[in-house]
Amino acid sequence: MALALVLAALSGFIALSYEVLWFRLVSFVSQGTAAAFGLALGAYLLGLAGGALLSVRYRQAAGTHDRRQLRAVAAFGVASNVVAFLVAPAMAFAVGHVHWALTLPIVAFAALLLGANFPLLCHFGVAPDDRAGAGLSYLYLANIVGSAAGSLLTGFVLMDHLPFAQITLILVVTGLTTSAVTLALSRLGRKALLGWLNGVVVATLLVLAAAPTLYTQIWARLYFKQDFGPDTHFSEVVENKSGVITVTPDGRIFGGGAYDGKFDVDVKDWDWIVRPYALSAFHPAPRRVLMFGLSSGAWAQILAHNPEVEHLTVVEINPGYLDLIPRHPNVASLLDNPKVDLVIDDGRRWLRAHPDARFDAIVFNVTHSWRAFSSNVLSVEFLESIRRHLAPGGVYFYNTTWSKDAMATALRVFPHTLMVVNSLAVSDQPLAVDKARWRDVLARYTLDGRRLFDPDSPIDQLRLDEIVNLVDTMGHDLETDIRFLDRAQIEARAREGRVITDDNMITEYGFL
Repeated sequence: MALALVLAALSGFIALSYEVLWFRLVSFVSQGTAAAFGLALGAYLLGLAGGALLSVRYRQAAGTHDRRQLRAVAAFGVASNVVAFLVAPAMAFAVGHVHWALTLPIVAFAALLLGANFPLLCHFGVAPDDRAGAGLSYLYLANIVGSAAGSLLTGFVLMDHLPFAQITLILVVTGLTTSAVTLALSRLGRKALLGWLNGVVVATLLVLAAAPTLYTQIWARLYFKQDFGPDTHFSEVVENKSGVITVTPDGRIFGGGAYDGKFDVDVKDWDWIVRPYALSAFHPAPRRVLMFGLSSGAWAQILAHNPEVEHLTVVEINPGYLDLIPRHPNVASLLDNPKVDLVIDDGRRWLRAHPDARFDAIVFNVTHSWRAFSSNVLSVEFLESIRRHLAPGGVYFYNTTWSKDAMATALRVFPHTLMVVNSLAVSDQPLAVDKARWRDVLARYTLDGRRLFDPDSPIDQLRLDEIVNLVDTMGHDLETDIRFLDRAQIEARAREGRVITDDNMITEYGFL
């Protein structure tokens, strides 16, 4: 029984560790789609069930505790770990040809091989007598303890310190080593045992040799899919327990497989970055500013250098962005700016922990509305929490990513709204857009000691006029996205929108 307990615990540890890794794959390749977890879990559980069914065919007729039964356990151990090693490369190859959801059978097949082990261990370790229930419960407990340990150690420790490929190799080598030890205990003849052990050694060496090739640019292949090529690789990758952050050579940043912004603060050559610069267009004196989400640091860098801002608090849930920012000169100084406090925390938790904090402006470059957990930062409940942290006349400015539901929710909660590109400014007080004030602030803007708009440059002054004149687009029907919209225009766009709550999670599961 002791041997069966140890093997059951190791089986659970390895199986759940792989599940954690595979969910990261599915989440990344789907860009964090809310349904990804359920689909991945379903494929995994279906595979485990299939493995349990398959194991019936490989039961040995030998009695309980007869170690010859361990041969099937070891064989499935070798097969399952080799296949588990191939899951990520196979998925990366497959998504170049089919939709990511059609790659889930790869996960199911790998889980099937993993799922055969535990029933075989039960057949080996539990005698069919009046103590069978107790014996089975001990094995289940060992398996659950191993599974929990795998989830915790792999999910919270290994993934915070090692890249995906290295963790996979650790699990594969651990699994193959366990299989080799199991074979050695299975009462094989000397010749047969040496043959099997040589096979395990060869499998281990092949895995180690193939890993650098099969796992190179794995995240780029999963993201770019059929468009992957020499010019579509990621130049920087940061992996931790919070997720995977990737950067392209041209400075585009992706969090968890979804576009997250750019390392770019220059409004003279990128229209979309006008949004954080627009804060002073609708708020006369944003002295204290709270910002959720750091990403590339571009928005925070712009807000921190606003001449009217005296203090900026940035709350970011993933510390991995702090590793990237120092590598990019146009945002690197943000980390040393005395006006800026950087906090690693969950936004909603931070708000609850600071009930008395009040800000002139709160800014949030929210991720795509359809991603998992997006409802938590777009819902009525979150907006009400934001309202409680706004100073009199305060403004909340956040990205809707064009979601009609997000717009409808804002209209329900706040009486005063306007939109800059796809970002809503909402307040309990009227929002007065002051073109002259905005021009004055932009004219005084400096980034790391360099004037944003050179007063002696006709080209810069022409661009300044062009940006300030965006205010005049409000109330007019225009084709461009780079514009201001008033409440009536927002209401027209949100006519079919639904109000988001923490419970309905409309933006994530509204398709059901």
